[in-house]
Amino acid sequence: MQLAKSSGAPRAAAGARVATWNVEWAKPGSKRGDRVTALLRGLDADILVVTEGFGGLLPDEGHVIDAGDDWGYTTIHGRRKTLAWSRHPWRDVRRIDKDAGKGRVVAGVTDTKAGPVKVIAVCIPWPDAHVRTGRRDAARWDEHLECCTQLAAFRRDLGADPYIIAGDYNQRIPPKGQPQKVAASLDAALAGMTVWTRGEDLASPGLLIDHIAGTDDLSAHDVVVWAGNDEQGRLSDHDGVACIVGAAPPT
Repeated sequence: MQLAKSSGAPRAAAGARVATWNVEWAKPGSKRGDRVTALLRGLDADILVVTEGFGGLLPDEGHVIDAGDDWGYTTIHGRRKTLAWSRHPWRDVRRIDKDAGKGRVVAGVTDTKAGPVKVIAVCIPWPDAHVRTGRRDAARWDEHLECCTQLAAFRRDLGADPYIIAGDYNQRIPPKGQPQKVAASLDAALAGMTVWTRGEDLASPGLLIDHIAGTDDLSAHDVVVWAGNDEQGRLSDHDGVACIVGAAPPT
């Protein structure tokens, strides 16, 4: 695993390691899947958000929630757009169950060394979702924009507890190449949050569109990114990210 740019701060005793990665449908038991599994388990994470994955890739111990098996494409046994794993049980689990966010957004509360943390796990649609595949009833970026709007409303419904949003945002941050209205829609969905995995802060070796953001009552350090390949070749078409999350220092 190749990790890039850490803050150098020591891991706080009260911090929780949070990681996210789109694993591009790596299949458990395959050669690529075994390498992906080894990397995920080697992160020693307290919370993992895995997108385009299978539950069998996640550590055996722990607890898993997912966003469901229907996001408008053909169902394949075991596949999930969005999964969230924690060392501790989940409670207050909620999902977006309609329109662009269906099968892509799940939230729950889990206990960590930093205290209870609400996690919103996401796989926001890519630009061409349901354009040339799937239902084929969308224009480019339509599904992405709708999901961002739903995510903003979902946040309002969840209340003001400390929480993070982790997963595949399908946008580079800061913006690079996406239309201005698309970047603005994600900004609105993340209003009042800090994106701890911004691209200008990390030496990303590849495609960095998987991110972790948190509310102002949380802070992060030891942010790292790893490449979507290893010495044996391709692991994923995305880079992965991780950080240590804890309570924000008093002001």
